[in-house]
Amino acid sequence: MMKELQGCGMRSSVGFLSRRELTGQPLLKDEFQRRRMAGCSSLFKKDMLGHFGCVNAIEFSNNGGEWLVSGGDDRRVLLWNMEEALHARSKPVKLKGEHLSNIFCLAFDSTNRKVFSGGNDEQVILHDVERMETINVFLHIDAVYSLSVSPVNDNVFASSSDDGRVLIWDTREPPSTANAVALYKGY
Repeated sequence: MMKELQGCGMRSSVGFLSRRELTGQPLLKDEFQRRRMAGCSSLFKKDMLGHFGCVNAIEFSNNGGEWLVSGGDDRRVLLWNMEEALHARSKPVKLKGEHLSNIFCLAFDSTNRKVFSGGNDEQVILHDVERMETINVFLHIDAVYSLSVSPVNDNVFASSSDDGRVLIWDTREPPSTANAVALYKGY
């Protein structure tokens, strides 16, 4: 069985699990993960402590992962310099814009100068990374679960909400739900 675990991955996880099921020996999820990780020779783990409670969202920056942004139940958006965090005991920087409830999603723009955060408080906050300040707030009718910045225009982003809508926003316009283009579920 260990021959099937090669390096940090396997030829086929599905194939491995299928073969285990065919032999009548179910492989527990924890056992599978433990064996898979035991075969990793270059795995590195670093505890990055900064949040109080659950961390619900993380996102690497677009410049080779120089930055990591995280958010969670403590309602804070933390910005980590990865080089410093991995090689020293550095603390993350807390961005000034704080949510009123849990954070569920994060996104960098293509220049890594702006971070978008969305959550249970029905808003998307646009943060300036260099000044560590809030640029704008975009309101939803319900909790925000996902964000994506346009790959061709950093002024345009999409957000999805618990109300079944996807909203397309232009950050150059004053924020209001009237200025967002809504894409509804087509049932």
